[in-house]
Amino acid sequence: MKALTLKQKAILDFIQNAHKTTGITPSYRQIMRAMGYASVSTVATHMAALQKKGHLDQNPTPANDLTSLPLIGHFTDGQPLEISASMETQIPLQLPPTDHSCYALRVRGDELALDAIIDGDLLIIEARSEIETGEIALAQTEYGLLLRKIEFQGPHLRLSRIRNPQNNLIIPQSEAIIQATLIMVLRQYCT
Repeated sequence: MKALTLKQKAILDFIQNAHKTTGITPSYRQIMRAMGYASVSTVATHMAALQKKGHLDQNPTPANDLTSLPLIGHFTDGQPLEISASMETQIPLQLPPTDHSCYALRVRGDELALDAIIDGDLLIIEARSEIETGEIALAQTEYGLLLRKIEFQGPHLRLSRIRNPQNNLIIPQSEAIIQATLIMVLRQYCT
């Protein structure tokens, strides 16, 4: 392998660190912003040099590969989870590496419309019960299964609407079971 310029080394380090922490190779635009370049073509030039010098694959796995996830059912805020026959769904992106399993739920109803989550949206969920304050989670409560931002307040939990933190519910931690966390919401637009 041939020696790298300082800029090429900085780009290679950025790519390796991003891939190590997220499991995803950054896009040219992300590299451009991180390096402070004015255009993507500058990144493309450096990437071509890194490939030519043998530091990067000539044909890396595209970032837009499809990831297959189990679609386990339908979610309506405040209602029991509707489990359906085992199906798979394809999402057009790579998920960060995790020690927990991930799955998808299809939103049914407009109970979360104020949180910009509408009927038909796909919730990408990570199955884990230990969360940090401020994460959005599925919590089983006496009010049903809720998708809320969770904050720990001593022996209580504050369950807030995602986009309207004034509309919240405070309950003892013992009265809620955290089932999973929300990774992302995907929406398909029909043309």
